[in-house]
Amino acid sequence: MTAQGDNVTQITYKGGFTPLSSPDGKYLYYAKGRDIPGLWRVPVDGGEEVKLLDGPPVGGWGYYAITKDGIYYPDASIPGKGGFYYYSFATQTSSLAMAVDHEQPCSGAPSLGFSPDGHNMLMCLQDQALVYIMLVENVRL
Repeated sequence: MTAQGDNVTQITYKGGFTPLSSPDGKYLYYAKGRDIPGLWRVPVDGGEEVKLLDGPPVGGWGYYAITKDGIYYPDASIPGKGGFYYYSFATQTSSLAMAVDHEQPCSGAPSLGFSPDGHNMLMCLQDQALVYIMLVENVRL
């Protein structure tokens, strides 16, 4: 729809979750759901959806970034080769872009992005989920 709220057009017809548009506005990229791995693409002017990737994994549904040349996404499914992968639109292949040893991508809301010039990346990583229980003595209220 337009910014004014008119010209509403349905783009996906087989579901869609955590959508991002391409930098040129020609495509919509999205996951299928919380428990479904993979990333799909459909032209915003209409057309068939295409599955591009098996990643991001389940739980990483909002954790991918679209640039003008490709897609960055996390994958820890290959033992010893976890990290951020890059899918090239030109070659239609993925390669390891940055290994990540211990940290895991944050799950939940989208938390990976690039600056418009593609030179800076913002990411959220979690090392451990810790909970501390503390005893505080002699508290004065």
